[in-house]
Amino acid sequence: MDYTQYTVVKNHFIKSPNLCDLFKLLSIETWKRMEYAYLKPGVKIYETTITQNLIFSINAYNDQYNLKIQILEADDEATNGNDFELVIRFPAEGVEFYAPVQAKKIYKNGKYSSMDHGDQIVSLQNYARARRAVPFYLLYNFAPSPLHIDLTDPMELTGCTLLSAEYLHENFYNKRKKRGSSSELAWTLPSFFDLNPSPSFPWHQIVCPGNSQSLFDHLFEKKVWKESELKKRISEGEAVNGFFTLNTFNRDKGWSDVKDLKVPFSYDNKLISSKEAEIPEKYRDIIGKNITKDLMNNEISKDLESGGKKRGLKKMSEIEKVYPDFSPKSRIIISKE
Repeated sequence: MDYTQYTVVKNHFIKSPNLCDLFKLLSIETWKRMEYAYLKPGVKIYETTITQNLIFSINAYNDQYNLKIQILEADDEATNGNDFELVIRFPAEGVEFYAPVQAKKIYKNGKYSSMDHGDQIVSLQNYARARRAVPFYLLYNFAPSPLHIDLTDPMELTGCTLLSAEYLHENFYNKRKKRGSSSELAWTLPSFFDLNPSPSFPWHQIVCPGNSQSLFDHLFEKKVWKESELKKRISEGEAVNGFFTLNTFNRDKGWSDVKDLKVPFSYDNKLISSKEAEIPEKYRDIIGKNITKDLMNNEISKDLESGGKKRGLKKMSEIEKVYPDFSPKSRIIISKE
């Protein structure tokens, strides 16, 4: 693995700390994390973990270099770790840009397999529509060399790219029939090369612009808005979706500054994680083992034989998948001063 570009960008950032280079650095770091996970047998990487690592790094670098970033965490625990909100403020103009974001990673097969999660994309769009916002997907990327396509320079800046959720909905959502069904529809899963280097764009490009007009111009170039809808809103004197009066989202309740959060437990107490809490108490004693579906089903089968079926207990394979609605866990607020 070659860390040359990571070292170059990190040294440049440390010499002159700024938001643009920070997001470039995190993008390269994400590319290298994905590369490490996919080249090393047995190493797994999850969207939620990558997102949490990014937010941790943003908070840590901000604390060290005073980059005018604020991280808020949702008070509601029933939120999704790979959902967050991005707010970019332009105090001198009295304007801010707001976007709900859902993260998805590339899989080893070169496709964004986790996009096919029921109606998650519709939930994201509805959430954005209710807030007059623009919904985005944040893609975590890696592609093995050699690449017969021009990406960013360096290519590792493609580690984190943003893409309009509307584009994905129009071009990939429910575009084929589910296997074995004559009526149910499913995603046509996009590949890395379907979305990169276009219509997605490196995420540092959303924080680099120094004013709201430059940000608007860049997003317009990337076709974030439909031109017909944009012209209609402007002709009617309405604000462009995503742009708001400064501090509009300060009025939201249910958020706490990460600096004010405290660890809510003591190691002296016996804790049961939320994941364990979903498992019947009598099965929790096998949590410490190497859990597999077969192991869990074996334990449940014993219970079924002794009357558990009467209580409506089902095997894991019989439980229908339920995909959560868009529910942001974090909010990243960036001030361009």
